[in-house]
Amino acid sequence: MELLPHLLSYYQGERTGSIIALGAGMVLLLIVLLVRQRSLPGSFSRGLFWPWLITGGLLTASAPFMWMNNDRRLERMPQELRADARSFVEKDLARMHQVNRTWMPLKIFWTVLVVGGVVLAFAGRAPNWKGVGLAILLIGALGHVADGIASRNAEHYTRQLLQAQG
Repeated sequence: MELLPHLLSYYQGERTGSIIALGAGMVLLLIVLLVRQRSLPGSFSRGLFWPWLITGGLLTASAPFMWMNNDRRLERMPQELRADARSFVEKDLARMHQVNRTWMPLKIFWTVLVVGGVVLAFAGRAPNWKGVGLAILLIGALGHVADGIASRNAEHYTRQLLQAQG
């Protein structure tokens, strides 16, 4: 079984995800600027401001590091695999087990955001709290989608590592 194509596919997907995260963060920050300039205090659209500012800022700040990290992996890991496949598989399999342990806590986190967002969107009395709720709901839902894709890719790559381990 040839592991290299699976390795490249997985880490190229991770790099693509970080590029998408950077773009999403920048779009959120642009929306936040427009919302801030064009909405009234206490309005529904002003409620979108803080959740999207925080999320956009975190994505814009962290995505370039994820992008660079995956670029470095794409340069280094194929060479490591060719040099000592057994050692590489053991090391990356241990790393992937750690990665795969994070999916359930992340699913719980995104679900808490979705539920909290629904509660605020429906139970919030003030328009701005309804906006906060909708913003949090959307962040949680998009987090579920992004991590759902990432977890499937990680699980597939982990299976390939296990097969390579024999």
